[in-house]
Amino acid sequence: MPKDPAVFVFDVDGCILDSIAYFATFVPSVYEKFGIKPSPEAVAKLRADILQLLSGKSSRLLILKLILHSAKAMGLGPVQRMQFLAHLKRIYDRNVLEVGYVPGALETVRGLKDKGYKVALFTTGSAKDFRIKFRDKQDLVQLLDDHVVRDDVKHMKPDPEGLLLIKQHLGIADSRRMVMVGDMHHDVEAGVAAGALTIGVKTGVCSEEELRGAGAAFVFDSVRDILPNLARIEAKLDVA
Repeated sequence: MPKDPAVFVFDVDGCILDSIAYFATFVPSVYEKFGIKPSPEAVAKLRADILQLLSGKSSRLLILKLILHSAKAMGLGPVQRMQFLAHLKRIYDRNVLEVGYVPGALETVRGLKDKGYKVALFTTGSAKDFRIKFRDKQDLVQLLDDHVVRDDVKHMKPDPEGLLLIKQHLGIADSRRMVMVGDMHHDVEAGVAAGALTIGVKTGVCSEEELRGAGAAFVFDSVRDILPNLARIEAKLDVA
């Protein structure tokens, strides 16, 4: 029986789009505007809190919760928290279309499609967020076989629901013909839970140690390392 064509499923932020690095450039100005001087320990705790909030049940209020939690954790009072929320929204609305691809991401997707692989995106962002981010990036969207957003699932990563939905949509019989690629340990854990091969990339949130600890079969500097390593990746995919 012929094998299904393998499908590569990519996270979006920090993996395909360079959004995390781009918006991080605005952090110093936000700290200055609100008089915030967090200690390294406070930043580390906030990072852990955010990663925890990004798991669990899907919610339309996720981003609101993340921002307000961050503002409170940094010592801002109720009024300042709302000002903080409004300020971040202005920054986002003004700059979201300036976010570009992670170097090599578009070329990697094109290369995979040229070689007969299927490609999908699986993001914790909303459908509205997806439309905005990819409004001027149809060169990538037209290459996709599927995409799943937060609105499509009841549970977010590390739950594998989104991956299993893509598997269903694309008629993939065996999860071992799927490759989950992401920058967060939640991405890797979702892939492992779905029975997929997992690849971590170091262009976003988590370190190599965190990605390997989550079960990544490969950890690359970025998605541009996928094509040069396709033979190694294929060797790990189920060949039965």
